[in-house]
Amino acid sequence: MKSTSWCINTYRNLVRSLISQQIGFEHSAFTLRNESGLSNFKINQYKIPPGILLTYLEKALTLIQIETHFKDNGELMECKEPFTLLSPHVCSYRKPEAESMVETKESKPYNIEKFQYEHYEREISIETSRNKHLYPNILKFLTTSSENHSDEILGISWNVSKNLIVSYGHAGLAEIWRIEDKMLESHMEVPLPHLTEDSKNGLTDIVSASWNKYGILATGGGDGLERIWDGNGELLQCLKGHEGGVIYSTKWSPNSDYLLTMGSDHLAIVWDATSSRICHKYSFKHSYTSVVEGDWKNNQEFVTCAGNEIVLWSQEKCCQIGCFNEHQQEITNIKWDPNAVLLYSICEGGIAKIWTPSQKKSIFTFDKANACNWYLNANGLLQFVYCSDKTIKFINLNDGKPVRILSLQSHEQPITMSFSFDCQVMALGYKDKLEVWSMKINEIMHTFTQCGYVGSLEWSSNSQHLAVCCNRQGLVIDMNKIRQSHEKLI
Repeated sequence: MKSTSWCINTYRNLVRSLISQQIGFEHSAFTLRNESGLSNFKINQYKIPPGILLTYLEKALTLIQIETHFKDNGELMECKEPFTLLSPHVCSYRKPEAESMVETKESKPYNIEKFQYEHYEREISIETSRNKHLYPNILKFLTTSSENHSDEILGISWNVSKNLIVSYGHAGLAEIWRIEDKMLESHMEVPLPHLTEDSKNGLTDIVSASWNKYGILATGGGDGLERIWDGNGELLQCLKGHEGGVIYSTKWSPNSDYLLTMGSDHLAIVWDATSSRICHKYSFKHSYTSVVEGDWKNNQEFVTCAGNEIVLWSQEKCCQIGCFNEHQQEITNIKWDPNAVLLYSICEGGIAKIWTPSQKKSIFTFDKANACNWYLNANGLLQFVYCSDKTIKFINLNDGKPVRILSLQSHEQPITMSFSFDCQVMALGYKDKLEVWSMKINEIMHTFTQCGYVGSLEWSSNSQHLAVCCNRQGLVIDMNKIRQSHEKLI
């Protein structure tokens, strides 16, 4: 096993992300970034998960605690005193049961499995379900025979035209799964090995993936190559156009005639799907800026973001036709509404903005925003939804005011949000859990605990299944079972 490589700029990026996203000291984060020269450090600063530094510290304390309390014979001693970062640790062991005269409440074993069954309808532990194989009708884990891939899934993508899911991540392996509608089972598992171009450096990471409407899959690698696969896992093309680096985002045009790839080489490239040739290369004026995200407006126009700048491009004219640059910090996500009329953007500092191509300035700005998305209500009216200050706000796009506010039951803020295609269910992902809400009655139907960091949420086209990437593992949730169990309670 290779040792983990860290450099001082890695620590600085993690600290900058913490003080900016979690604590809110934006000026301090800006000062750190400029004085330490992080703007010239080639790292994907926009994909750093919120609170990841705290997660690393918690895991480090857990490992130190285990290491400290292991005896020579392999037995783990039970210590009452917790580990802390800033104070020395003094052990306080519990007495063996034979020496204890009175049985205390603390010494009674806690039946976690029984607890999970008693709270079956309301709360499910992901970790317990995985270890104990509980709830097979609700959860399907995308486990694999590959030891590397099983713990290194970074993302998932659902083919809406077919019941196909691709899971991808580290160790150069992506896999295609076929999910049946009636039974939550996968009947096909096809590995997609991503070898480096010369095969001497082994496998390359897969950072992005996207299906087109014909069931063709495109994957972006850490070696700057874009690979095209069919639904059976056969490699069709290997596209070379980026100047090395990482392809952070891959998007097919709505009609699947073009493929848009964006990478760390500050380039956005549009490819012709038929000939696999480059139509045009689009470059940002800041050569050090990575292009991290983009979205098609229609079959000829698309937007990309790099740093704090959003650019609207015309594929037909091969030039820039619009630019939005009100954000003061790096933009992490942009997305057109379902009708491709309005565009939202959100940056690291939690500032969300709504844009229209006909205006150079944003029409609405929302502070302290976390997870956000577009939503069509029961009347078919478009709303912008974002989480802020322990609430979920549904915004009327005529005046920018909330028309509905839901209270979050968690002290933490969600980091991902996704609505089902029928707009009946909302999924919220946190750093350690997943909530499934009913939009009809505005309440939580289910909570999945011990998830770890929920990175992405993908719905099937019929809204019956929800695919989740959490804690580097993939799972599929049967929403019919969730709805049935919730109806019994009400």
